[in-house]
Amino acid sequence: MIAISEKELHDLTARFYESAAETNVSGWQHTYERLSRAVSSGPGTIHFRHKKDDYFDPIADSNEPGFVDRFNSLYWHLLPYREQFLKLRTGSRFLRSKDCPDAEFVNSELYQDHFEKLGIFEILHYCLFDDERFSAGITFTRPRSKGRFTRAEERFIADLLPHIQRAARLHLRLLEANYSDRIMTEAWDRIDEGVVLVSSKGVVAFQNRAADEIINKKNSVYINRNGALVCGSARETSKLRSMIGSVFEDSEDNVDFGGTFAVNRPNGVQPLNITISPFREHDRYARESEKYALLLISDPEKAFTSTEECLRDRYRLTKAEARLAKLLAEGHPLLEAGEMLEIKPNTARTHLKRIFSKTETNRQSSLVKLILSGPTSRTINKVSPVTSEKGSL
Repeated sequence: MIAISEKELHDLTARFYESAAETNVSGWQHTYERLSRAVSSGPGTIHFRHKKDDYFDPIADSNEPGFVDRFNSLYWHLLPYREQFLKLRTGSRFLRSKDCPDAEFVNSELYQDHFEKLGIFEILHYCLFDDERFSAGITFTRPRSKGRFTRAEERFIADLLPHIQRAARLHLRLLEANYSDRIMTEAWDRIDEGVVLVSSKGVVAFQNRAADEIINKKNSVYINRNGALVCGSARETSKLRSMIGSVFEDSEDNVDFGGTFAVNRPNGVQPLNITISPFREHDRYARESEKYALLLISDPEKAFTSTEECLRDRYRLTKAEARLAKLLAEGHPLLEAGEMLEIKPNTARTHLKRIFSKTETNRQSSLVKLILSGPTSRTINKVSPVTSEKGSL
């Protein structure tokens, strides 16, 4: 007979909800092991099945190492009761001794070649939920020598089941939310410019990879011990704080825009350009939305290289064509750009013809307009406007 106190039942229930709130699976593992011991189960899992790819992903697993990988690649397709598993719906149960008779099971290839050695004879499985993308389940097993699960043990699991179901759904939603956050972070990290969010208290709330690189050098802008962004000089720090502060001013005259300024760097390196503007985070719980200052930090030294790479990726230009297109966008006439690249005029014209073809333009002014209106516009060093078509074809 199962001997479980009311306190143990409540404690296990609480543990499952606590596990749902965690992004890792250590809580699920510990709680599932406690439940398995309470019902004298052998190895088993709590898992999600991805319907698109038809594979099982455990969040708790007491099987021997490598079992789940083998199950996905081999055992799942050998299950004599596979179709019954696939028909299970939320809250329904599969009991091997009832739904797959002993004779059929023990004569199966799966049992004789694998499950008998692993001590898997009786199987009790519940479908936690089933939707368009996932099904989730919890599985308990026993070797033949221990007999079937008792009614008391099944009732105990059944009492816990609604809570395990809710906890599993909550956990999946949390994982999906974190996945969206990771995607957004990766997207910010792909931007060449430094991106920094500063709260109304002046504390840095977020920074992307490009901003990390700039800040970690500590030669122009960096984060002080209070978590605030500061510059190399007191004058520039004061200006930065003033411009950030203007984003949070609440008045009719405030245009909600901090502005742009340059931050000097040592050893003759070109200044960083910082653009400050407002950014709002709408609170999920209907409180007043949080407001941040969004800082875009451009490094001109880095931009020259990234411009050519961007032109090559976007328009499939060669290195030589990308260098020429960049110089034209900066305002240099064709022949002057050719001289800067140390190529002959005819070669420059040939490159330009190919650039026209790849960018689907037919005039130098149209080409420059296209580049300056595209994703490379922030990294172009604008020397002077193109006022003439001279030097083009």
